[in-house]
Amino acid sequence: MMIKGSPELKLDGDKVFCTACAKMIACDKKFQVDQHLRTASHNAKVHKLKSGPVQQSVRMSFDNASDKTKSEKDVFNQELCRAFVAANIPLKKLQNQQLREFLQKHCNQNISDESTLRKKSLQVLYENVIQEIRTTIYKNNYYVIVDESTDACGRYIVHLIIGTLKEDGPGKPHLIASKELQKTNNVTVTRFIQQALSKFFLPNQVPAEKFLVFLSDSAAYMVKVGQNLKIFYSNMVHVTCLLHGINRVAEAIRMEYPLVNKLISSVKKVFLKVPLRVQLYKEKFPGVSLPPEPVITRWGTWIKAAIFYADHFDLIKELILEIQDNSQCVIDSQKLLNITAVAKDLVFIKTNFGFIPDIILSLENRYLSLRDSVNLVNTFSDKCKKVPGAIDFCGLVWMSERLAFSIYVITFKRFNYMCNK
Repeated sequence: MMIKGSPELKLDGDKVFCTACAKMIACDKKFQVDQHLRTASHNAKVHKLKSGPVQQSVRMSFDNASDKTKSEKDVFNQELCRAFVAANIPLKKLQNQQLREFLQKHCNQNISDESTLRKKSLQVLYENVIQEIRTTIYKNNYYVIVDESTDACGRYIVHLIIGTLKEDGPGKPHLIASKELQKTNNVTVTRFIQQALSKFFLPNQVPAEKFLVFLSDSAAYMVKVGQNLKIFYSNMVHVTCLLHGINRVAEAIRMEYPLVNKLISSVKKVFLKVPLRVQLYKEKFPGVSLPPEPVITRWGTWIKAAIFYADHFDLIKELILEIQDNSQCVIDSQKLLNITAVAKDLVFIKTNFGFIPDIILSLENRYLSLRDSVNLVNTFSDKCKKVPGAIDFCGLVWMSERLAFSIYVITFKRFNYMCNK
């Protein structure tokens, strides 16, 4: 360590080493160091060394070499950690002996333990990546996507995704914040967005004028969140997701056919956690997959299940009627399969609403162009209008989401205007 005011003096442990004189200074008090600095011999050697190299002590040489090795080790650990994270490989895989030996052999580096990478390298890597994202976002207009979901423990988790808006389309989205909320309403979500953006861009550096699009679902509290954010971001336009509107149509269809919904639920329970029935099904119908298990939060899965039952209604009916069991699910399934209206409803759903899962899947494509999105939405609207019979529920739900689609188009035009401004 260099002593302030005397660069030729170095602290070597608990001793003082003079690089000019190349010797240790025997000193217990400061005046002894000052006395050495005033000697003619020392001053002459200092003058001579101004144009030449400075001699280092043995310990200093080892410390410099150690610092260099440590720096190389840190770089290797960060790059190794980045590669594993980018490839979605858990760091605990480094505990595998064959993998460690392979990396040590071909990388000529000692592989650190997973805990070391997680404690030291992962945080540095995270900060570097956040800085890269921040630099990219700060130079461009940007959009924000916020959505709330429930985890396996029933906790409310809200996520914030941010991405750039350019003339050639939206950029890659980045998840920059996740937080558990005690309750979900417009106040808590608005506060979360403000805090997340302030932390991401650093306080007092949020480019409010470049925040152009806020995308969310069409929940009532999210609409209020958009109104709250409009106060702080005057150029922002709130757009509700079109897929939520289409999913509401699918939910209306499910509610319109309660017997079909009950059949799907009952047959699902028949084969759930009963290996003997599953084995009987596979033996009787080889090559035919088990009845699907729709999940309400997975859009379009209920209609897919209805299509499956329409295609294999006779097979499923034959098998269920053969089961001799007093289970409530079996009894309910047998009753429903004997109702003629259920078979007719399944055929009707398949014929008139079978296109909805494909539309949802197509609109989920991240890189879908605006023109293709508009065409898909118009196709959906046209097919819904052609459904025979009482279709008021489709028309009403669709018209309720028509405003969101109009805002989507207006947003695109406004974005072009802002880019060319």
